[in-house]
Amino acid sequence: MIQLSLFNSEEFLQRGISHDDKGEYEKAIIEFNAVLKINPDYAEAYKKRGLTYIHLKQYRKARLDLKKALKIMPDCHIACSNLGLCYYHLDGLSSAIFYYTHALKLKPDYMKAFQGRGISYMKKGDFEKALNDLNKAIELSPDDAELLFDLGNVFLEMKNYGEAVLKYNKAIDMNPDYIKAYNNRAACYKEMKIYYKAIADFTRCVLKKDEYVSGYGNLGQIYEETQQYKKAEVCYLRAENIEPDNFCIKEDLSDVRQQIREGLDISWKHIENCSGFLLCGAIHSKS
Repeated sequence: MIQLSLFNSEEFLQRGISHDDKGEYEKAIIEFNAVLKINPDYAEAYKKRGLTYIHLKQYRKARLDLKKALKIMPDCHIACSNLGLCYYHLDGLSSAIFYYTHALKLKPDYMKAFQGRGISYMKKGDFEKALNDLNKAIELSPDDAELLFDLGNVFLEMKNYGEAVLKYNKAIDMNPDYIKAYNNRAACYKEMKIYYKAIADFTRCVLKKDEYVSGYGNLGQIYEETQQYKKAEVCYLRAENIEPDNFCIKEDLSDVRQQIREGLDISWKHIENCSGFLLCGAIHSKS
């Protein structure tokens, strides 16, 4: 039998990190477990296993590991920031902000902590602090499309749709395949009643990701709002095909079919020029 040693623990740790990088999270957990069996006080292994649990969305397990890492290595800003992320997902916003703030005390230029704290402030409704933190994060990482998306989300929550659109535009310029940015920009256009642009963006979402239920649902809602009930029906049907047990989609589909049964005609009074965009015909051909 091979004698396990501290040398073996480093091998296990590196294999765990490699598996995590490849998205092989269950395999990574096995390797990190092996490390901690050899060396139960290895802070780096707790930190890495905690991150893998975050990737698995097992935030309570991640929180336990990250607290153990911090107890052994109290100056680890990454573990501290990731602990903030755990509390954010567990709806402990005050604790999330506390740990992000502590991470910034340990490393004042840690972009991820500014980002996480900014998003936490946004969720609490403290938009001024959210904007301040996210702008600091952007100063540290100006080419990060995700940060501009997050900043756009703050303006969306503030109902400042014009400013939100500008941020989403920049995020999309950096990453033309950024589906969430198209989706949220469309939500802004919908609120601004610029329906043809909202339809175009939601259509881009479903063309880039065919199984994107929210995209079909959002398209259906716009068509329904603009009294294009047959197009709305097609969109809801596509969403239902993807998620047959989605109760909200079933309700939307039932409502729009009722409108069709009542013989209501399409009204174009809300529609600006829709020509030139791939609309419901293209979507229907996929189903």
